[in-house]
Amino acid sequence: MALVVQALKKGHDPIICVRFPYTQIIAEIAPANPDNRFVLIDSVVEGANIQSIVFAEEQGSFLVGVLAAMTSKTGTVGFVGGCDSTVIRNFACGFAQGVKYQSPDTKVLVRMAGNTNKAFRVPERGAELTSELASGGADIVFHAAGGTGTGVITAAKELGIMAIGVDRNQNGMAPGTVLTSMLKQVDVAIFMALTSAAGNRWKPGISRVGLEKGGVGWALDEHNQALVSQSKKTRMEEVRSDLISGAIVAHRYADNGRCPVHSFASLPAQ
Repeated sequence: MALVVQALKKGHDPIICVRFPYTQIIAEIAPANPDNRFVLIDSVVEGANIQSIVFAEEQGSFLVGVLAAMTSKTGTVGFVGGCDSTVIRNFACGFAQGVKYQSPDTKVLVRMAGNTNKAFRVPERGAELTSELASGGADIVFHAAGGTGTGVITAAKELGIMAIGVDRNQNGMAPGTVLTSMLKQVDVAIFMALTSAAGNRWKPGISRVGLEKGGVGWALDEHNQALVSQSKKTRMEEVRSDLISGAIVAHRYADNGRCPVHSFASLPAQ
């Protein structure tokens, strides 16, 4: 909270904050400062002077699901989420849709690390769940689990399977093990907020950025270049273009609390 208060005292406007740790802070400070504009990225708080910018994680997850399906040799892939929540189910559902779109017969196993926000900070739990998924035949595991996901990547390397990172480019954490990372481009969201403010187009409310505006994507660099053949790159670009055009629609779990290709009712007890 201290940083936001300092920004207010210095007269900064708008004030931009990123992700969940600032959610409660903005909820408390924004109403008390109605003449200031606040931007919250990757989380949501509603208010007359608050703009929340979130990402179409289902689109990015769909893409990496396609790549996982093309790469899997066992015909089974896995997902590890942090706290079981609507947002994390958006990731899991998008991933499962991408897998099934590319390879309807490929099996998708889903696990959640817990039911509280602590579930994002337990690497050993991520490792445990990855081992469990590998025992079930998964040779690629996508995580949307914050710090718990570091355990997913570490375990994948030890087990000789692959992992998929999230939010930022995690390919370099274990070159040759991390197949790719699903990206949330925070810089794109910040640029949108600043340009709208500078151009007198700033509005409160919730905005979602996806593939069309470059808000989400997948990471390809020197750390995973050898893992992704030219034919796979071509396919990924085809699917990306179809998602942007609307020829493919990635269903968002949050829209109706359902996933067309996966039942979360079957989640094991945590």
